[in-house]
Amino acid sequence: MNVVLVEGLSKRYGEAWGVRNASFSVGRGELMTLLGRNGAGKSTTVKVLCTLLKPSGGVVQVLGYDVLRDHQAVRRGISYLPQDYWGFMLEELTPLEAVSWNLVARGDYSPREARRVAVEWLSELGLEGVLETKCSRLSGGQRRRVAVGMALSARKELVFLDEPTSGVDVEAKHEVWRIMRRVVSQGVSIVLTTHDMNEAQIVSDRVVLFHEGNTIAEATPSELIGKLPYKYRVVVNKPHGWAPTNGVFEHHFDLGDRLIGYTHTSADAWSAASTLHPQVRVESVSEVGLEDAYLYLTSREA
Repeated sequence: MNVVLVEGLSKRYGEAWGVRNASFSVGRGELMTLLGRNGAGKSTTVKVLCTLLKPSGGVVQVLGYDVLRDHQAVRRGISYLPQDYWGFMLEELTPLEAVSWNLVARGDYSPREARRVAVEWLSELGLEGVLETKCSRLSGGQRRRVAVGMALSARKELVFLDEPTSGVDVEAKHEVWRIMRRVVSQGVSIVLTTHDMNEAQIVSDRVVLFHEGNTIAEATPSELIGKLPYKYRVVVNKPHGWAPTNGVFEHHFDLGDRLIGYTHTSADAWSAASTLHPQVRVESVSEVGLEDAYLYLTSREA
């Protein structure tokens, strides 16, 4: 059963397009990632799904409800962490107060039960040492984890997380990933937005690629990577203006002082690396990943 169905979604802000044409679905107990650069339409799409924005066109259903006709029913069944979720009021609360208050305000728990659940979730997020510390004294990454705790602790069947690991250090990011995967294994569906290709490749069941307000692909990370016509990537540092001779790479992206080249095999990659200009330094040779698939698929849309 799909918990989200989007067909031909569009959203306009006057003359500007927030989303031009988006279509995808999310299954129950699935972590679906909306992936794309900033401004590609991910956050606008999530706000429509959460009934915070009205769509300009298309069909949008969440938990079987139409987001326009049944917005109250949608809101009762979801939890949402916005990209910029913070404010003065939360600064004056402790993590324990913030999560407990959110649970009580939603009407899901008594104050006593909310406090117990808040301690449980904040401890899982590695915040047990700052439960009673005012949020204004926490680091940006710690505050972000408090917000993640507020979203996940509500135990709704569908959770929207907009850039949940932004500003979070590597170890804390892995903790958030672990908890997201545990929640999904219990039947909860998560819609995640990110521009972090590594994050999307690691945690996602499926990925929707957004490009200039359009969805251009929907598949598992491995299926998207499989769309590439080459299998290996060579990253080099180079002088500005230098370009490889024809035939060295099957395809390449020139980033100024750095170049990403692609080949079919590992042997081809190392052979290409050995023939480069003396001033060109090879940084790495590796198998292609989701970032390469994203660059390839979006370049075809240009």
